[in-house]
Amino acid sequence: MRIATWLLTAVMLIAASAFLLTACAQADEDEDDSTVTRTDTQTFANGDFEYFDDSDGSYRIASPESWTSSAGSNDNGVSASSSVAKSGIVDTSVDWSTFIKDYNDYVYYTDLEDEDPDNPELEDAEYFTDLDNQYDIPGWDVAKAAMPDEDEDPGDEAIGTASAALNPGTHWTGSSDAATLDEENGTHVLMLHNYRSNRMGTASRYTSSSITLNAGTAAKVSVWVKTSNLTYNDGVAVDGNRGAYIQITNTVGGTTQDPLVVRNIDTSGVEDNNGWVQYTFYIRASEYASTTFSVVLGLGMQAAGTSTSYYEYVQGYAFFDDLEYEVMKSADFDTQTADIENSFSLDLSWSSDRQKIDAAALTSNEFALDLSDIAFTPFDIETGATVSAAPTSDERGNTVASYFPASDANKLIANQRPDLTNSGIKNAADLTAPTYTQALADDFENFSKLPFASQNGKVLLLYSSLGAPYTATMESSSFTLNKDEYMLVSFRVKTSALQGGTGATVTLVEGDNETVIGAVDTTTLTGVDLVDDAKKLDTENADLYEDIFDGWQQCFFFVSNTTDTDGLTFSLKFSFGPTEISGTTLSSYTEGYAAFAGFSAEKMSEEQYNIKTTGTYAVEAALTGGVDEATSAFDDPAYTRPDEIKTDLADPRNYTGVFGGSTYVGGSTLDNTGSSVDKNSVNALTTAGLLNRDYTADDRESGSGYSTELDWVKILLGDPAPTASVLTSDMWTQIFGSACTQPLLIANTVEQAYGFVANSATSISASSYLSVAVRVVLSPGTTATVYLIDTTAADFGEKNYTDTIHYKSGVSYRYDTEGNVINLDPEDPDFSARTNTLFYLQDNGLWSAEREHTGDLYYANLANYERDKETGDLLDSDGEIVYYASETEGLYYRYYDADADEYSVPVRDFTEAGVDLTGAVLQNSFDTGLSQTVTNDGDANATYYVRFFIATGDEAKNYRLEVWSGSRDGKTTNAANSFVAFDIVDYGELTSDNFNSYISETLDTFAADESYDSADALEEAYLENPDSFMKRTDGKQLVYYKYSLYDDDDYASYDADRSDSTNPYADYDPSSYENGVAFLRYNNEGSNEGGRIYYDTIVNYAANEITVESTTDDGTTDDTDDTTATPTYNVWLLVSSIILAAALILTLIALLVKKLLSNIRKKSTGNKTMYDNKRKRYIRRLRLEEAERDERADDVLPDEDEISEEDIYKIESDEESAEPDADAEAGEADGSEPSDGEDK
Repeated sequence: MRIATWLLTAVMLIAASAFLLTACAQADEDEDDSTVTRTDTQTFANGDFEYFDDSDGSYRIASPESWTSSAGSNDNGVSASSSVAKSGIVDTSVDWSTFIKDYNDYVYYTDLEDEDPDNPELEDAEYFTDLDNQYDIPGWDVAKAAMPDEDEDPGDEAIGTASAALNPGTHWTGSSDAATLDEENGTHVLMLHNYRSNRMGTASRYTSSSITLNAGTAAKVSVWVKTSNLTYNDGVAVDGNRGAYIQITNTVGGTTQDPLVVRNIDTSGVEDNNGWVQYTFYIRASEYASTTFSVVLGLGMQAAGTSTSYYEYVQGYAFFDDLEYEVMKSADFDTQTADIENSFSLDLSWSSDRQKIDAAALTSNEFALDLSDIAFTPFDIETGATVSAAPTSDERGNTVASYFPASDANKLIANQRPDLTNSGIKNAADLTAPTYTQALADDFENFSKLPFASQNGKVLLLYSSLGAPYTATMESSSFTLNKDEYMLVSFRVKTSALQGGTGATVTLVEGDNETVIGAVDTTTLTGVDLVDDAKKLDTENADLYEDIFDGWQQCFFFVSNTTDTDGLTFSLKFSFGPTEISGTTLSSYTEGYAAFAGFSAEKMSEEQYNIKTTGTYAVEAALTGGVDEATSAFDDPAYTRPDEIKTDLADPRNYTGVFGGSTYVGGSTLDNTGSSVDKNSVNALTTAGLLNRDYTADDRESGSGYSTELDWVKILLGDPAPTASVLTSDMWTQIFGSACTQPLLIANTVEQAYGFVANSATSISASSYLSVAVRVVLSPGTTATVYLIDTTAADFGEKNYTDTIHYKSGVSYRYDTEGNVINLDPEDPDFSARTNTLFYLQDNGLWSAEREHTGDLYYANLANYERDKETGDLLDSDGEIVYYASETEGLYYRYYDADADEYSVPVRDFTEAGVDLTGAVLQNSFDTGLSQTVTNDGDANATYYVRFFIATGDEAKNYRLEVWSGSRDGKTTNAANSFVAFDIVDYGELTSDNFNSYISETLDTFAADESYDSADALEEAYLENPDSFMKRTDGKQLVYYKYSLYDDDDYASYDADRSDSTNPYADYDPSSYENGVAFLRYNNEGSNEGGRIYYDTIVNYAANEITVESTTDDGTTDDTDDTTATPTYNVWLLVSSIILAAALILTLIALLVKKLLSNIRKKSTGNKTMYDNKRKRYIRRLRLEEAERDERADDVLPDEDEISEEDIYKIESDEESAEPDADAEAGEADGSEPSDGEDK
């Protein structure tokens, strides 16, 4: 055993050493691989050209970071040929005469590698790999051009001399403090080297990353440039007509504007600053559109045109260095550029080359580019507008005083009078008065220093000391736009800290149109900082550069009038706090203020309007004449006669006209007796079709127009007959309104029912949203019907669908959390599970009237399943049998064994149990089709909006739209000389948010009209008597629904004893479903704002069409990382370590097996009883210290199966007790343990 112990110790030492070596090797490799990464912190990325990629030192000419190289190109996309010589960043501090040596080294080692790849000299070879051609050597082409014989190549000495002479140095080279400046600023410069073997040159450039300028700021950019050995056209020296260039490329509103270009730069005659010349550019940002710019540094240009031209190509060198960037306030731009001659402004009206500047003709190297093309004239809100402040009221007239109980409302409005006194137009200087908080006074401390503070220092203030919401309305004659005019309304807003409350909201109002900015808490916004490299270091004056507008957020309204109407006006509403009172609580309100200043209202050109930048605080508002009209057009004209619409009604492309009651809609063949048309054909009615507003205008297309002699025009105009020969725009507006563009008209010359049906179906996928909106214009006494016809299955051939899609909600019962049917709300204090439980849910998913079921009959809610017309079986939504009908009325079987032809588990409906279900039935079934009938009972034309808002559940819906004059079955007709017109209205995408908003708004209106205090009170009334809301016939129907699995027509009871699958309803949690609106029909007869008549149907299939699925039992997640990592350690050391570790484990196993075999042999010898003695030793060993236990690890206990319970608790006989243990013959005769040194 001692030999084994020593062997084990040796193996362990070797393994430990191997692991240590591996760790050391890995640490060494990590240390060798680590490199210092420099981070560019310059505001203008890599403006000093000290950041580059030199391929770990193997490139002499490096690639600059944050700059992109390319060949020159023109606006037509014509590009120059690329320079064959390398350009990039070079170090001016090294001896350039060694370039030729570096090139020779490259040639030597690459040749050696080709000829003798195993040569040991290659192992330690270090050389630059980018100088792979002679023309890559800066100065080689200069030396080559100096040769008397153009076919002769220069020698190394000549090349070295030319290279050294070409070194541009820096613009401080030669100064007394050059060494210090070299150390501080670096010695690298950007080199552009143009070389083509034809000696014509080319065009190349480097483009910087983009810089974004905030509105109200400007930038100063300067860069140094030096040129050398510039030639063109086979070696002709440039003479002011070609050269390097600097280009400021800019975009305003995402649109590229004319660049500012300083070209033909040639510094060959410059001696100051070591031959370097600095050019400086000032750029001011647009006030209303996002502004970006970048810098392009180039040599040679691609001339304008559609084909390649050598005209502005250049051969030679241009060097650039130290691009410096400074940002300033917009006002400082005016100060610093006042004396600059080379000033340019944004001109959107045309594009030109006038901003290309010839450097040879300059007297100054400073340039200004003003991209702010609107001068904001301060708008005096005191004399130029009418402003009134009042408590906020929402569109239903609610204020906090009327909405909240008096005790709660008083907590907000107790200071309403002084608040309104302190609100309105105020002098900013007066806001330090004791009537205001110190926080507000502090916020206005710097107001007078701000660039937008008007001379009289006026602000519009909304001040709320307790949190009550206030709104100020601003009206002005300046807020007027004529046809095709545009305006920019600008202002600044600032609020107090609102801790999550509603801040400032600004609304542009035109009639019932509202365009909103907000709500904004400006204390949470990031201010505009002046950030550049110098200002980062100037910590003492940081407050001068940070948040230069002192927390005031600039806002814009871009207003347009593209109608045909002049003089459209709008107003502005400024609000503090919630603007919608309904649905708020006291916690919705926070004390504080909202202030508005810096007002301006400027007319814009269409070009300016088109480049605007919109966002959270910059929105556009299109004036419409006071009516918020969604985009509309019923359909396009048919392909067969597309021009017919110009002079008469045209057949629609995607709809077919048919008579009511005909076979096309599931009816029968119609009698044509006395009819001038065939009622059994399609599109037979000549007074029905599309017409377009454009052909009523005075400036309509020649040869177009609707004659007043047409029958349908006569019906539209009625009596007396007009004197005009054609239908005019004014007539159109009087009949259809200004919204209709291309409606579908049905004019009736005789009493009839006629409609148009869609040629194809529309599918609403599961779990999605869709709105269908139709504007309907009716002449007096007429009726129109809009249908959503179900196209899931056709009853009479391919197109003859006969019924609408339906909304159905079945009978629903009250269940407790265990699924038992109860007759009282469990939250009711009188509820008792013993007395209020009617049916108990059993393990087989069915119900019994007894907790412990006896007998064979079970119960369930069977009322909601579809009944098979032939067999009487009850089916789920997929047509699968859930319950099998029996010969006994009302008795069904849950299971059917086809092999044995046996039915089992009889079930009846809850209603047949003889139990009083009062209180247990939450509501009865509801079934209605999605159609809407509209009748004009007045004596003038009327416009209605028929709208369907649909949210699907787990089942898709398919429908086709049908619009009818009268009804599709022909039973409702319209009289002669009447008309109906339809227009499809697009209100935009219906989403979960606006769908729920429609529900909320309609419920609020419903509640208000029915004199309920709130929508919650309406719901409570519904729950008291659902039928009183579900069965209404006055155009107002409401259905709430709380989903229960057990009322679902897809519920198929699960019995584990009859199924091999898992319970599909295992994860069903009834508490996760809430009562919600499932169906809401509300015909609003013009009581809404704007006086429109809306016939709304809101259908939420998702309330009861729900799939309950059990999640998989496997909750594991695959976190496997498939990425292959490259090891950073010594693989061979790791392998050796693994082998040694395996040897260690095998050695331990061998020792354990050896000891175990030894024990087994001892057990067999002489049939001695040893279990009791072993048990004593085992108990003793459990009491030993941990260290001692480790030292005695070779004493191996027997396995459990070696000791029976009988042996452990066996009482030894005296003879057995006297017999010594084989393991203790030498050391345990006296009951003592063997010593540590003994071999046990």
